[in-house]
Amino acid sequence: MPPASKISPAKRLRDGNYAEDYYISPNFPSKLFCKSCELTIDHSRKSSLDTHLTSDKHKKAKRLKTERNRAGRRQVTLDDTQSSAELRTTITHDFIAMCTEADIPMNKTTKMIPFLRKHAKNGGAVPAGESTLRKYHLPKVYQTHHAKLLELIYEKKVFIAVDETTDERDNSVLNVIVGLEGKTYLLDTIFMTSCTAVDLAQAVTTSLTNNQIAYNDVIAFCTDNAPYCKAAYRILQPLLPNCTHVLCLAHILNLVGETFQHWQDFSDVNTLVWTMKSVFNKKPHRKRRFIAYLREQGVESPRFPPMPVQTRWNSWFEAVLYHHEHMQHYLGFFESEDTDAQSVERLKQLLTGDNYRQLEIHVAFIAESCPKMMSVLTTMETSRHPIATRVWDLLSDLESTLMNGCAKALFGEETDDLLAQLPRQERNAYMDTFHDVYTAALSKFSKHWDVHPARNIYKAARVFNPRLVNGLSRNLESFAAVGLQVTPESSDEWFAYRLFARNATPEDLNIDEDGHMDF
Repeated sequence: MPPASKISPAKRLRDGNYAEDYYISPNFPSKLFCKSCELTIDHSRKSSLDTHLTSDKHKKAKRLKTERNRAGRRQVTLDDTQSSAELRTTITHDFIAMCTEADIPMNKTTKMIPFLRKHAKNGGAVPAGESTLRKYHLPKVYQTHHAKLLELIYEKKVFIAVDETTDERDNSVLNVIVGLEGKTYLLDTIFMTSCTAVDLAQAVTTSLTNNQIAYNDVIAFCTDNAPYCKAAYRILQPLLPNCTHVLCLAHILNLVGETFQHWQDFSDVNTLVWTMKSVFNKKPHRKRRFIAYLREQGVESPRFPPMPVQTRWNSWFEAVLYHHEHMQHYLGFFESEDTDAQSVERLKQLLTGDNYRQLEIHVAFIAESCPKMMSVLTTMETSRHPIATRVWDLLSDLESTLMNGCAKALFGEETDDLLAQLPRQERNAYMDTFHDVYTAALSKFSKHWDVHPARNIYKAARVFNPRLVNGLSRNLESFAAVGLQVTPESSDEWFAYRLFARNATPEDLNIDEDGHMDF
């Protein structure tokens, strides 16, 4: 092998035209460096230089360096700056929309910024200041959301639901909700100095106008049973010709249930319910001792007494059901408590002698009378399934229960056993009381249900339930309240629908395990 030539780096650059790819460092004049790879190359052999230039490693390094140089020389244009600003704004608005949908307050977002900047791509685009998010970006996110909502409801048939509440500062707040196609949306939140019928009517008309909802497109106005809501609808009725006032049925049923709760002869039951709440409220040690005592008495899976709340419908009846099951253990527990609290002494008096016998009868009566009412109220209040086709039958069944209670001689197994132990005169007095409370409950039920504005609609809506249709009138005109009209086409469809309903299986009707039908 011939010896390598002793050619200098400078001469190799000139003779081989390598100046584009190689250079000589002033600090190392005897070495030849590659401009792309920043590596020393053996300049003594021309073949070494050529081989390096054709290698994949050199080509990749040269390409990357060229791209970096090009990017470094390119001037940032106005379009680039605008695109970057739009990207930052989009990320910030999406972040705020996510927080509002998840009920995350703006003052909590400052805790999330470090995480976003560390782990999320473009997370640094979100401003760290709460005030910036709240003042400048949140209103724009709301405007975007509101514009989408207006587009969704434009020229659609909708229902309007309103409810008045108070915020943490006791300001009167009116929430206006719009619903269509099985979904509901918050349309407006209006702060009001007062909430009278005129104020409510003015707020609703302003909201409809501002949100571009035509008066003719409102088909239902849903409110609770408060007198000022009824008066407000009377003011709105001339403006809403296609609208029906739908009063909250759960509110009506709660009024019926309050007949039992506030009945004068049942004041001892009320005393028991609220005093039991008082003696256990914010007393965790007493609760633990009570649970331990119930276990000693053989109670399986003992639980704490319910804490009824005035605004939580059915909570009073749930407390009565609990006391009906555990009341025989109360006196022994409270006598073992080393306390002279007035609430405990009041319970001891209530749980002894003739007071206890009367309380036991009243609690048993209410516990055996309330399940039907509780079930219907729960269905009206919390059902996630369409129930309009079932409302008429549910309320008719409840009405029959109340009517039977006005004159029946048997009230329930335990109630009847307790009454049988009493002298006839005393037993008749209790029965008269029970008949009176049923009569009062039925009177309150009829007062509201018999004049309910949507009563005929609920009655006719049963036609949309295939399981019920063949038990209803065969005359299509009977269902005009829900918009069905007699035409040659509708008559043929009516016949086919009844035929299908007669032969349909649960699978055909898409009925789930709980008996609900997916309409």
